Amino acid sequence: MRFDKKAIALFLLTTLLTVYTLTIHIIAEGHLYEDPVSSLVYWTSGPSGSLFPWPRVPGMLEIITQVNAVDRLIYQSFIKTWALAGLSLVMWVITGLSVFRRINFTEQPDTMTTKERGTTVNPRGTT
Repeated sequence: MRFDKKAIALFLLTTLLTVYTLTIHIIAEGHLYEDPVSSLVYWTSGPSGSLFPWPRVPGMLEIITQVNAVDRLIYQSFIKTWALAGLSLVMWVITGLSVFRRINFTEQPDTMTTKERGTTVNPRGTT
């Protein structure tokens, strides 16, 4: 079986997005607090953690620190709305369809006989 580089790249990208999504949701659930009145987002311990480029858990010091603008945008736009999880799910559907299509179209041997194709062979060789 021959592997397609695009399919492998899509699979790796989707796996990375899924791991990032799971990690970011676990960190956000346990270490982020959003003030319902001011809509400001805080880390529940310090020193501050990070959600981008790769999620990092905050320190163990019991102090509330405000998240930076990028982390706030990620939290309110992608985590709170579950958009990142939805994107991960869509990417898995696309990856699955892509791999299925490549396997389905490239791995079938030509086993049809002339009769199954709907053509007949003239034994005299004339048309």
